[in-house]
Amino acid sequence: MSDVRLGLIGCGAHLARRLPFFTGATVVAAADPSPDARSTIAPTAAGFADHREMLASVDLDGVVVASPHGLHFRHATDALDADCHVLVYKPMVTTSSEAIELERLARASGRVVSLAIEGLFTAEFRHIFALRDAGELGDIRLVTGLCAQRWLANVRGTWRTDPALGGGGNLIDSGYHLLASLLHLTGQRPTEVCAYLDRRNEQIDLEVAAAFRLDGGALGSLAVSGDSQGMEEGIYLTGTKASLTTSIYGQRLAFITGWTEREVPSLEPVETAEENFVRCLRGEAETLAGPQLGVDIAHFFEAIVRSAEEGRPVRVAG
Repeated sequence: MSDVRLGLIGCGAHLARRLPFFTGATVVAAADPSPDARSTIAPTAAGFADHREMLASVDLDGVVVASPHGLHFRHATDALDADCHVLVYKPMVTTSSEAIELERLARASGRVVSLAIEGLFTAEFRHIFALRDAGELGDIRLVTGLCAQRWLANVRGTWRTDPALGGGGNLIDSGYHLLASLLHLTGQRPTEVCAYLDRRNEQIDLEVAAAFRLDGGALGSLAVSGDSQGMEEGIYLTGTKASLTTSIYGQRLAFITGWTEREVPSLEPVETAEENFVRCLRGEAETLAGPQLGVDIAHFFEAIVRSAEEGRPVRVAG
């Protein structure tokens, strides 16, 4: 395949930081209701107000979905119907029923659906993943994660605080990185959750705390705050041979074995989610974050919310 031809659906400002990572690809079309957003993010691309017109008019190899969360399912499925591969920024979709259907459509079409979740593609996560699979961490017994930030102050009044477009609140937004990291690094799926959730008179969740069991025998906990006075995040994972701490975005890693620190090797940067997607389209790689992960996260998210609303532990679907 020569230069990969990409179309954008949604031209949010964060894409300006991500576009340079699409090595070996050219953005030839962009769909967004805002002409200013289209011209700012992709000034040389063909512009469309409606993504369906773009899909019908332009020959594309892949589509990048960077629209509001509640629109991801329609945008991704329309792209698959147009025989395009899909890179979708988190969250994949906002309900488990959508996630299951998108995973089914991806399998049926033979197209790549990849989730752009930064941490999963980092050198740190790849190193942890390899150590875990080689048995060097031992049996994973406990995992706990935190994501706390001034989220509400930064997004109030935007589509992210609209339950329909945002899909919930901070848990499905910044907290999605945490949920994905917990499942990816442990290699296990949640089976039972007991959670508390506080909306603090908002329509969306702001603070969530949960305890859970994983199917590989590990116990876990998480805390997410969208109204903290600063930014703090991370994951602690302990196995029978070694324990570690890392960021939900990769970027840092520390090992602890017994009471002594374990030396962390020098890790060279590796490809981003965007670069991996382009290589997938070239037949040179496979995605590290396919639609099944999106299904697992959707079940996890819904179980957390259901447990909090019902005031009892609940089983996780799937």
